[in-house]
Amino acid sequence: MESLGLDVENLILKIYSHFSISAKRREELKSFYDFVNCEWRELIRHVGTRWLSLNPCIERILQSYLALCSYFLSLENCPLHIKRLLKIETNSDSVPGEIEIYLLFCNHILNVFQETIKVLECNETTSLDIFTIMTELKKKITSRMENRFYGFETKQKLKQLNSEIQTKLH
Repeated sequence: MESLGLDVENLILKIYSHFSISAKRREELKSFYDFVNCEWRELIRHVGTRWLSLNPCIERILQSYLALCSYFLSLENCPLHIKRLLKIETNSDSVPGEIEIYLLFCNHILNVFQETIKVLECNETTSLDIFTIMTELKKKITSRMENRFYGFETKQKLKQLNSEIQTKLH
């Protein structure tokens, strides 16, 4: 995750923090959910020491992506750290498409890990199964890298970007 062009974990922490300290901000955000015709969903808190909470947080941000982007773009004084993380340019009316692609990519890859973790945590899993399970995880990740497959949604969103950005992200 460190080699991505976006600090996903920091973005999630900053977005959650922005709304967790203010009921007024949450109410304003709710109006943006209505504006983009999206069902209200409470943001999930990511615990930095528990990396397993990262993917549910990413999923929730993706479910709320349009509302969140609209909210932050509408702020006259968007917090600088969020503005930088979302790569919002001054007087811009959109968040660069690559931000959503990074989130979709992380969601896709983290789902692979979470599936493996569920199998490892299963009561029927024995120590003899661990090698097979971990080998299977390695195959899945290697296959995705070799085939450049990072999820259907990620691929579709990537096609919508100009070729220069596509090359940069591939």
